[in-house]
Amino acid sequence: MSLLVKAVKAANLPDIETFGKIDPYVEVDFQGQSGRPPPGRSRKGNSCGNRFRREKKKTTVKKQTCDPEWGEDVEFDLGGKPPPPEACLDVYVKDYEKIGRNR
Repeated sequence: MSLLVKAVKAANLPDIETFGKIDPYVEVDFQGQSGRPPPGRSRKGNSCGNRFRREKKKTTVKKQTCDPEWGEDVEFDLGGKPPPPEACLDVYVKDYEKIGRNR
């Protein structure tokens, strides 16, 4: 069993860049499986607190656009079990930065 999130498109994203346009991508943060976090991952930082193992995945970056179209699937392996009712799924659209923090 898996959880499939479809990143389709966004429209009229605010252009927060000083020069050029934004480079948007989608970050999907799923917290709904018990057990230890995968190597290099933590249990903190999303709306679900620290009850479940956290996994983050991203789409490709769409360059220089405020109207991106991804048409991509983001899939989480659930290990054959349905997620519990208290599982959390947070979806963010962020601006990719080559230098500094992604916003």
